[in-house]
Amino acid sequence: MKAEIIEKGLNYNGKVVLLDETPSTNTYVLSNKTDAGDIVVAVTQTKGKGRAGKQWVSNTNSIAMSISLDPKIPPSKLPAVPLIFGVAVCSVIREISQIDAMIKWPNDIVYNGKKLCGILCEAKTEDGNVVSVVCGAGINVNDTEFSKEIESIATSLKKETGKTFDRNEIIYKIANAFNSLVSIGYTIPDSFSELCVNIGRDVVAIANSKKVNGRCKGVDENGALIITTDGGEITVNSGEVSVRGFYGYY
Repeated sequence: MKAEIIEKGLNYNGKVVLLDETPSTNTYVLSNKTDAGDIVVAVTQTKGKGRAGKQWVSNTNSIAMSISLDPKIPPSKLPAVPLIFGVAVCSVIREISQIDAMIKWPNDIVYNGKKLCGILCEAKTEDGNVVSVVCGAGINVNDTEFSKEIESIATSLKKETGKTFDRNEIIYKIANAFNSLVSIGYTIPDSFSELCVNIGRDVVAIANSKKVNGRCKGVDENGALIITTDGGEITVNSGEVSVRGFYGYY
């Protein structure tokens, strides 16, 4: 990967920081001064963060990237940011690979019942004010092998297509797509419903520490999952959600 190639591919004025190694690209953005649209990429990420404290493993065949956002985002709009970023990432993956990747609410990109990409958006606050916002993605690109712990649930673009991909191109295309979406506001794109694997399927969710069975109806304007149950509609803002489809629950 080369910072100058990524910067040249951007259709907006953004800087790229390419690190040989870092614990987490998200942490780097939150700990250093960056401008909205700036990108941090790591060749190797040693302590990548997944959702709910899980670790995301990345290596020299994958992408570990984070994009800085304008911290003046209205707090009420923050829950929509991961879904907007998910649309940008998923759309680019579909474009460059020609596979029908989908978004698994709220933070995964999946294909063929396995995980291609993990997304984590974070905000840093000081004295109750948001001072930094970042969206990170770990994408399995040219990986051909996975550890025994994850080989049954993880896949890569190369494994699914047999092709080798230019990671520079993927990074700047995601940044361009995301910049285009947020430049018109922090509203969940209509295309999210078409890309979300949860919608229209039976799901099992953990809501208020209780397991809930139902059918996913969609998401509300704040990005919460709407689930129709025998007892009526509920919304899920966070927690684990499994989807029932032709691949079983995942």
